[in-house]
Amino acid sequence: SGSSGMGKNALINELHRFITVHQGIFIRGKLDQYDQHSPYSAIKQALRAWITYALALESDQLTSMQNTLRQTLGNNARVLVDFIPEMETVLGALSEVPSLSVMESQSRLNQALCQFVQSISQVQPLVLFLDDLQWADQGTLELIQNLMQNGEGRFLILLAYRENEVDSTHPTSIALEHIASLRTLRLAALAPSEILKLLSDVLHLDSDKVAPLASLVKEKTK
Repeated sequence: SGSSGMGKNALINELHRFITVHQGIFIRGKLDQYDQHSPYSAIKQALRAWITYALALESDQLTSMQNTLRQTLGNNARVLVDFIPEMETVLGALSEVPSLSVMESQSRLNQALCQFVQSISQVQPLVLFLDDLQWADQGTLELIQNLMQNGEGRFLILLAYRENEVDSTHPTSIALEHIASLRTLRLAALAPSEILKLLSDVLHLDSDKVAPLASLVKEKTK
């Protein structure tokens, strides 16, 4: 967490490279301030990135994954296809599922998404990054809670949000309070002494020579 411009995405990008080197899968989704009435929009972005990855696999690997997912998901496989039509390219054609009430349908979708994440992460470690969580819809927040409380699978969920836009009564704060396994890293602006040391190290100059530049950097990056 941290205010806008504190380096949350820069930190995640550094982690992304590490994950890729170690054969993990990194998928991401970004919440939109003006699209809060489109449930699960960031989840869909992330899963579409996974679909692109899956379709690049060798045909025998894709077939094996399809069989595993269809066996794990059962009828819920069709729920995912209805959620993201492109998922049919991975899961194949499937029969319709019975209609349910709105609440029951949401519960079934959350269950299907949890099963899916747990299943694909057993094959290859998965990191899911959701950015700008302060604009998350209720369905996304509930899914995050369900995934992180279950604990099955080899996956890590990274969340970023602007702390200055989220108070104790905000839906995001309330949802995160219910996740016992949550660990929070708060990013803040560098202190003047830290900027001075950083510039001195980077430029290989004494502190007194970079002091004016350090002051300027501090002023321009407030």
